[in-house]
Amino acid sequence: MDITNHLQNCTHREVISLQKLREFFVGWLFAVGVISLLGQVVLLRELNVAFFGSELNYILALGIWLLWTATGAAVGRRSHVPSSRGVRFLLLLYALAMPLSLILVRRLTA
Repeated sequence: MDITNHLQNCTHREVISLQKLREFFVGWLFAVGVISLLGQVVLLRELNVAFFGSELNYILALGIWLLWTATGAAVGRRSHVPSSRGVRFLLLLYALAMPLSLILVRRLTA
């Protein structure tokens, strides 16, 4: 259903609740983005320590990071709107993968 048609058929109270719901999700998406960015910076710094400050490390890490970002964008463009269950699964997977990758990098230095 088109969102403009849906909004035209809604009452004023329903429109306000939809706007509040959208603001709520925008806030959560912003928070997830900030936390993801911080996690990636920490991971890059840990990799820098693990490989003794080699600049090649930054080039490889950023290259792999951009490669997977492009892959995710290409896959996301072909698919439809993900289900809320799928989004929750991916966020949970990311929440588990970031600490595990930090532990792995720290084990490499030991």
